[in-house]
Amino acid sequence: MPNYLITGANRGLGLGFITTLAKDQSNTVIGLVRDQKAAEEQVLPTEFNNVYFVEADIVDTKALKLAAERVQEIVGAAGLDVLICNAAEHDIQAAIADTRASIDVNVVGSLKAVNAFLPHIRKGGLKKVVAVSSGMGDIDFINEARISNAAPYATSKAALSTLFAKLGTAYEDEGILFMSLCPGLVDTAIGPPSLSEGDLLRFQNITARFEKYAPGFKATSPTDAAQKCLAAIERSSLQGGSGGSFLSHNGTKRWM
Repeated sequence: MPNYLITGANRGLGLGFITTLAKDQSNTVIGLVRDQKAAEEQVLPTEFNNVYFVEADIVDTKALKLAAERVQEIVGAAGLDVLICNAAEHDIQAAIADTRASIDVNVVGSLKAVNAFLPHIRKGGLKKVVAVSSGMGDIDFINEARISNAAPYATSKAALSTLFAKLGTAYEDEGILFMSLCPGLVDTAIGPPSLSEGDLLRFQNITARFEKYAPGFKATSPTDAAQKCLAAIERSSLQGGSGGSFLSHNGTKRWM
């Protein structure tokens, strides 16, 4: 009966993790969200009775401490089996004005979440901590595809993958697996996009570069991406050499 905790679980890939995992009634699934009431109204009226939402912002240390106490009430002595650090800062325009916006959420926030929930992971059976990173932070991909946009986001994701490699080395003697996964290009948009003429041109340019890198690529739905990531998490282990790794959900460094 594995216990999972997913940060950034209110929408997109995070919500995809929640709904995918909840289909197995033997799982206990906990979502860390900024707005507990909104998340519960969206998910809990469905058939799922093994889902819990806990409210906290991952950059708020005090809120995380309270969230960890609530998680303790839910999982008890069994602890957490898998922690998936999915919360991310995607407001690139705001991040350009202040790069710390990306670093604070994607790196510092993830580290705070690890620190808050690590005692529960130590009690768990699977002992896996996973960062949802991005191939946008891979230098080889940047140079091959010639992608120049989203520099603050990409920089923060590169730092996140490095952080988890360091944590993997630090905690491998305790049998805890730290790893980073790229889910590929996920369609997390809500409603039709509204782009200025300049933004549309930039989007078309980036799409053309993606197409050259991976001909025929298509964005996947949050649910499909979550299923692929969970399969990758399941097959990963310290014994198999996954500690500190940064790979695509397909087990390679081809990000699309």
